[in-house]
This record gives sequence, structure tokens and C-alpha cells, in this order.
Amino acid sequence: MNRTILVPIDISDSELTQRVISHVEAEAKIDDAKVHVKN
Repeated sequence: MNRTILVPIDISDSELTQRVISHVEAEAKIDDAKVHVKN
């Protein structure tokens, strides 16, 4: 479905960032998408 996933993150909250990245990696595998991280 999605080919590119843009992930805005807040580098000052490392716990939230790690949870978001784990979730996005799983979604990217399902959709065979590329992940772009923006802080």
C-alpha cells in the first residue's frame, strides 16, 4: 500500500522514538516500503 513512510521524530524523547521506529519498521516490512526519518 504505502511505498514511502515519513517518520517525524523528537530526538529529545528517546523512549517514544524507539517505539515509533519499531512500529514503522514492522509496517515497512508488510508494505515493502522505504522509511525516511525526519527530526
